[in-house]
Amino acid sequence: MTTYNTASKQLLSNYACISTLEPTEIVVGQSITVGSLGAPFNGTFTVLEMPAFLLSGVDSTTGEFQYDITQAIPNQLLFACTGDDVEFVKIFTGTVAYTQTANWCTAAEILTYIGIATATADDTTFVTQCASAANIFCYRRRQECGYFDALTPAPSGDVKKNADILTRLHQRRLAM
Repeated sequence: MTTYNTASKQLLSNYACISTLEPTEIVVGQSITVGSLGAPFNGTFTVLEMPAFLLSGVDSTTGEFQYDITQAIPNQLLFACTGDDVEFVKIFTGTVAYTQTANWCTAAEILTYIGIATATADDTTFVTQCASAANIFCYRRRQECGYFDALTPAPSGDVKKNADILTRLHQRRLAM
């Protein structure tokens, strides 16, 4: 889990915009957990947009977000949040947590593939750690290449197989 500190918060027309002190790896469609900003900001939300400017409203006809392009605000995350409007305010006490837990290949699948029918607790723990590392590595590499996949299930059979192969390579390297 990665945690970022906040720099600002705003709530307008049931949409919250918060900003972080530094750029994040968070992308549209991903889940974030906001804390220490007070109600209604605290909770788990899905990022809808990552605007570069101050949120000024929501068009009543189209529902599109409107921005004040004279006020740039970096590192913003916009999400649906029901509550009374809150004017833009700088606030450094909040946090935004982002957890990447891809489940593209599992320890059980790897144990079956390599032929271990009855694994010891140590085997299971080790293979689980290898699978987790391989899943996150593959997920991050795909993000770096411009793919924004769901954390589960694997986006395709070839991606799943690559996570499996990487897990086995990781196991062999550690066993040496």
